[in-house]
Amino acid sequence: MKAELTYTKAAGVWKERPWESIPATVDAGAQKVAATLPEGTTVYYLNLFDNRDAVVSSEHEVLAESN
Repeated sequence: MKAELTYTKAAGVWKERPWESIPATVDAGAQKVAATLPEGTTVYYLNLFDNRDAVVSSEHEVLAESN
């Protein structure tokens, strides 16, 4: 099992924002996923992949919006 944090530092139209992904840490025993948000993150979500590479995503979290 693996996980990634997908985030953007941008504001504006969602499909025009640059999105980046970085590895997240999976603790299968505790059933937790953790990641450190890069400075300036405005929106993020987590993806969790199983051994078949099937993916489930969390809801997005909006931290800040700048106009």
